[in-house]
Amino acid sequence: GIGIHGEPGRKRVKMENANAIVDELFEAVASDLPYNSGDEVALMINGMGGTPISELYLLYGHAHDLAEKRGLKIKRNYVGEYCTSLEMAGFSLTLVRLDPELEALLATPAAIAIRVFSALAANYSGILVLAGGVGMIFAPPARFLVQ
Repeated sequence: GIGIHGEPGRKRVKMENANAIVDELFEAVASDLPYNSGDEVALMINGMGGTPISELYLLYGHAHDLAEKRGLKIKRNYVGEYCTSLEMAGFSLTLVRLDPELEALLATPAAIAIRVFSALAANYSGILVLAGGVGMIFAPPARFLVQ
């Protein structure tokens, strides 16, 4: 795991510079599948909540360079906070080999209501979904109306 729920992670190391950390993470991920030169991929750098977006883009830049050196073709990229834990420092690196089905799914419009503090109505395929308080609704490509 990446530590959000208290997982111990792969190992503990002394502080290193950002490029060395990306080198290690990228090698672990890219060697696991493994990826081949010419593969079309999606690359994500996810901030854990406490890492500034400017630093995430620096990490992405180095990961992008490593992908190109391996001959990987980055078709989709994501940089931001997608999975966080209350100002947790750090980042995760995700690399996905794309096929036509995955590429189409990633290109499909989606809408997500993450924090809703009032009544929410979504008309999805003729079904009216109502939610109040704090909640999540996954209903792509729903149209949301916040009251």
